[in-house]
Amino acid sequence: MVTKKSGRKPASVVAGVFTALGLTALTLAASAVPAAAESNPMIEGDYKQWDAVEIVNGNSFPARCADHTEQFRFRFYYSPNYQGAFINIGHPLYDLLAVYAGDGAHPLKFCGGEGAAGWGQNVGNNAASVYNWYDGYCGTVYYYAGYNRKGAYKTYWPHSGGNLQDVGLRNDNRSIDFANCW
Repeated sequence: MVTKKSGRKPASVVAGVFTALGLTALTLAASAVPAAAESNPMIEGDYKQWDAVEIVNGNSFPARCADHTEQFRFRFYYSPNYQGAFINIGHPLYDLLAVYAGDGAHPLKFCGGEGAAGWGQNVGNNAASVYNWYDGYCGTVYYYAGYNRKGAYKTYWPHSGGNLQDVGLRNDNRSIDFANCW
């Protein structure tokens, strides 16, 4: 029998090395992904997810408007320094002024912090600060719709945020995209 050398180590040798090091494929895979509780924001979301509900102290809120949610972990604020009304984002949005909601495109509105400054106003071209609560995903805010890098944009790493004025995006923010930062 003639065998052809591929130059690659047999799988049993590779598995033996990992076992000798006390590592398994499961351990390696688990360390490469963010916490299981958070959803993956890189996946385009079904418009129906905007109707997802969070229960807080017996009261139900749309997840996009809740104080805390595992599904929507990037937040736009109407005012600087994480103040005013807010909205939670959990997937890429091509145009904050034209979000498909089942019956056509509508501007996304600030909805959290009912009664706060900016409540009910459009998010697109109207946000002043952001915060990213994701553990393993970066969120990039763009000046233009369509994730267009011809204008200003800023990437926010996990557990970071800031005032959009500092990067030329205050009241000039039209889209957001996500990427795995690790």
